[in-house]
Amino acid sequence: MADSNTVLDSPQYIAAQTALDVVYDSMRKMGRMKHVKMSPYPSGQSEYSTVLVADLLNKRRNIIGSVRFFIDVPADGYDVKITVDWTRNAMGFWYRDDIKLIGAVDYPEFVDYKTISMFLKPVEWTADGSVRVKSMNRGHYKKIRKNKTRDKVILSGLIHGGI
Repeated sequence: MADSNTVLDSPQYIAAQTALDVVYDSMRKMGRMKHVKMSPYPSGQSEYSTVLVADLLNKRRNIIGSVRFFIDVPADGYDVKITVDWTRNAMGFWYRDDIKLIGAVDYPEFVDYKTISMFLKPVEWTADGSVRVKSMNRGHYKKIRKNKTRDKVILSGLIHGGI
C-alpha cells in the first residue's frame, strides 16, 4: 500500500484539488450555486477524481436546476479533464460539456479563472434563460437523458457519474 504522504504530494493530486477549487470559486463568484456537495479529497486508483454537485440558481437566486462537475486527472498523466453537466428543472435531459487542460499538472497556471469562467458561460446562459433550448441543441453540447436513480446516486456520492 502506498504511503499517504506520497499520494498527497503527487502533482496529479494537487492538480485535481486545484481544479476543483478554481471551479468552485468561479461558480461561487457568479452566484450560481446553492446546497453544494463536493468530494473533500481527490480519490481513485488509476486516476484522481473529484465531484461537485449543486443546485443551479438564476439571477434572482431562485433554484431552477442542477449542475455537476467531474474532475479527472490520470495518476500517470499530465492533463486535467473537467466535465460539467447542467440542467433546468423543466428539461428532461442534461447538457454535458468538457474541457481538457493540457499540461495542467506540470503548469498549474493553466488552471486559471479566465479559462474556467469562459467554459462556464453556457451554464450561466441556461440558468438565466437568455438562450433558447433550440440554440443550445445546435451547439456542441452533448444531451443526456435524465435518470432519477442515477442522478440520486451521483448526488449521494456513491458513483462518479458513469462518464
